Amino acid sequence: MSAEAAELGYVPDQAARQLVTHRAARHPPPGRESRPRPAGRRRRRGRAAGPPPRPDAVFAASDPVASLALQALREHGRRVPDDVAPVGFDDLASIAGTTDPPLTTVHQDVEEMGRRTVRPLFDRTRQVRSEVVPTRPVRRRSA
Repeated sequence: MSAEAAELGYVPDQAARQLVTHRAARHPPPGRESRPRPAGRRRRRGRAAGPPPRPDAVFAASDPVASLALQALREHGRRVPDDVAPVGFDDLASIAGTTDPPLTTVHQDVEEMGRRTVRPLFDRTRQVRSEVVPTRPVRRRSA
């Protein structure tokens, strides 16, 4: 992983993230109930009264979602990237390069994904297997 990817907070091993998330859901920390509690009760026990913490970054599943987040942040008076840094995924030039400010994103090679998907269909001797197509961060001005 490049230093730039690490700086952007990119975690390459999605399976490990999911494992941690699922393990936490199945085994809540000691003293925590496994069933959800009403939000008000959770706030009273979890922290002092006051406004909820404000995120300083948003990682969206796609560039279109990140673009919408960028608009919503602006509508709520948040400054990008000073207050919050949205990051998208896909590197769709029609979106990432046209937002204001231009959207920082993670590039995935969709043509290579297509080649790797179709190749086993034409080569019947190849077994279908899971593959990981490399991604790379594309730093623009939103983060």
